[in-house]
Amino acid sequence: TDSPMGTNLPTFPPPANADGPSAGKRQKYSVAKINVARSKPEPCTVCAFAGWGLTSYTEGSKHSNVLLRLSMNIHCPDDCLYEGCGPQNDMFCAQHWDKRRSTSK
Repeated sequence: TDSPMGTNLPTFPPPANADGPSAGKRQKYSVAKINVARSKPEPCTVCAFAGWGLTSYTEGSKHSNVLLRLSMNIHCPDDCLYEGCGPQNDMFCAQHWDKRRSTSK
């Protein structure tokens, strides 16, 4: 990706627990390096995602300067059938640590 800071950024390991870093540590992180997946994950792989933003259900919400993270388990496509959704392009079945299975784009 094109970044004004280049690609020479540290890569942080996934958090050690499902709660992630404390609020104080999240506040001090301002840059994260996101590596691009080169292959599909195996079933039940734990993936960690990072990005800036807050949960919002309204259009035009303000962005956040806080670096957040999300960990999820990648399940086998058959698990998606339990949610009543068939296989579709650009979709995977995932499970958040404290949520039930859900399908996400």
